[in-house]
Amino acid sequence: MTPRTAVQSRTTKPLYAVGAGGVMTRVEEQLTIGCTAEAFLGFVMDVERYAQVDDKLRTVFWVRRDGDLTEFAFRPALPGVPFPQPKAVARMRLTPGRRIDIRLAPCP
Repeated sequence: MTPRTAVQSRTTKPLYAVGAGGVMTRVEEQLTIGCTAEAFLGFVMDVERYAQVDDKLRTVFWVRRDGDLTEFAFRPALPGVPFPQPKAVARMRLTPGRRIDIRLAPCP
């Protein structure tokens, strides 16, 4: 069973807040998938495959993987923002069997 075909439920909650700088949009999404932790972590670390199911990754330009560290360039798609976003580079660090930490990569 692959994570793509094992989706059991999906919930999306758009949250809106108005502050001094204008309107801020935050979207939280919860997805329940029936598979092992290792299978799911492997699926997410395969960026090009994962991008097929994550609406926030519009285009993946390149991927570099070195052990438990993966960097990739992509164009994000932000909910509620109608115009294209600038290209970004993300860094994913796998803690095997536990989690993946994802952050924007530091500037070169």
